[in-house]
Amino acid sequence: MILTTMDKCSEENPKETTKFSALISIFVYLYFYIPFLSFFCFLLPPKVLPFEPPYSCFLDTTEIDELETADAVIWDVALMLPFMITHNILARKKVKTKLASIGFYSKATERTFFVFVAGCTLHLQQILWKPWNGDVIWDFTGLPRLSNKIVGVYVFGFLFLVSATFAIDHFALFGISPAFGALKGEHGMTTRWHYNIVAHPIMTGMLLTLWSTPLMTVSRLMIALIYTVWIALSVLYLEEPELKEMIGDDYSEYLKTVPRFCPFTAPSSESMPVDHVKGT
Repeated sequence: MILTTMDKCSEENPKETTKFSALISIFVYLYFYIPFLSFFCFLLPPKVLPFEPPYSCFLDTTEIDELETADAVIWDVALMLPFMITHNILARKKVKTKLASIGFYSKATERTFFVFVAGCTLHLQQILWKPWNGDVIWDFTGLPRLSNKIVGVYVFGFLFLVSATFAIDHFALFGISPAFGALKGEHGMTTRWHYNIVAHPIMTGMLLTLWSTPLMTVSRLMIALIYTVWIALSVLYLEEPELKEMIGDDYSEYLKTVPRFCPFTAPSSESMPVDHVKGT
């Protein structure tokens, strides 16, 4: 493993190691945007895009037989699992501590590894996806004004997601700052900007993109449902309990003022912001 080798060299030449980890972090950061941006094209019907997307979850033909559809469903669900499972496992504090203790990576490259795995699994999902449509649930692509408004909500969700990373520490979140030696010993909390509206703005942006589509087929609905359930369960049963342990009581007052995901719902005193903790 490159990261393991890099860690072993750190005691001998820390300056060279910092340069190497910094270069790796930049490469991973730039690479991640390839599957990240293509994924948001992947979720939209190609007919509403001004260009041909590299990958699409929509089938460009009318029908495939039932056996092929069944195979595609099983295959596509299996492709979604690596991103979701590794995302949850590698984000856990105990796992990160254990991997660092055995020399798998250093504190400086911990986040870089996480981003790399997230990018690879998201990329593979799109490359290996077997498109199928199923029944059409709604189709507004023939109504340009309405279709454009829905796409506008989709774009807003994407921008809300990306800009929320700057409300915390964008470059720490993507592994750049730690790799350049800007390590922070304590986790911090912010309630500014997006986090003054909802506790999980990154997830809010993701949910908007999952459900804002002018063409909803059964296959596209499957993606939206699976990722929505995953987001809800991950936040409720993994991320929030861990953050309660890590941060303490300061969140209680904060959570009395903001809802989890939707700004139009009542705040939940039991929720806890997960992606607004710096360094997690």
